[in-house]
Amino acid sequence: MKNNSHNKPATVYDSLADNYISWIEESAGLKIIYRAFHEAVDENKARLKGRVLDLGCGIGIFTRILSNVEGVTGVVGLDISRESVLHAKGKCNDRCSFVAGSATELPFPDSSFDAVVALGDTISHIHNGYRDALSEVGRILKPGGHLLFDVDNKWNLGLLTEPHELKAAIQTISSGHIREWSFLDAFGDQCSLHFRTFRPSEITGLLDDAGLTVLDFHGLIILPNIIPQKFHYNYSTEKPLSRAVIALSKLDQLIHRLPFFRGLGIGALILARKR
Repeated sequence: MKNNSHNKPATVYDSLADNYISWIEESAGLKIIYRAFHEAVDENKARLKGRVLDLGCGIGIFTRILSNVEGVTGVVGLDISRESVLHAKGKCNDRCSFVAGSATELPFPDSSFDAVVALGDTISHIHNGYRDALSEVGRILKPGGHLLFDVDNKWNLGLLTEPHELKAAIQTISSGHIREWSFLDAFGDQCSLHFRTFRPSEITGLLDDAGLTVLDFHGLIILPNIIPQKFHYNYSTEKPLSRAVIALSKLDQLIHRLPFFRGLGIGALILARKR
């Protein structure tokens, strides 16, 4: 039986560090969401210049990618998982540096980064300190600098197959709620993590408070959520329902920027600029 420590992001991602790449390759949900992250970085290369912070860098997947973007002078990766940071250090080039730390207390001076990238639910993970994390991002970004990140949406189609989460969403109807994500890790052990969800207007307001203006907002994994989440993230891409998750994700490209549908994804990908 798992204990509470196994629900903490640092502990869970410490345990996943050795096998995270293979999990992405074998998990339908992670495969399509990382594809969306890659596309977002590619689309925004012109905005990701100078000194970049990869917030919640994990094992350094996007730290390495960002370090090779033309115009990027250096990338700092920060993550709360020390094991992930150790893996990242061993696989990146000399334009990358890494530090283990918390997004709610960034160890950097004011206005010291030209851009911040926080992909992989970094802000939603911090369900008790997301305001502090966004405030810290606003503090360390230079005026005119960009933030590219994702968060969990409150009213996603996955609620139709998760009655307990639908109940939690209804109980906090005017704001985001805490959702629990349960999945099998690379060793077949059951893990559980908690995330803060956000309504689009809510995250826009939080960014405004941090001195940031939203430039783009679109949905992540919309139609695949008619299939229960347990088929998204386990090691099962060759099974029929996992193949259906991937097939439905291709239709998302047609609707993910439409005002109604973009708020129904399991997540939202957001680009904002520091005023």
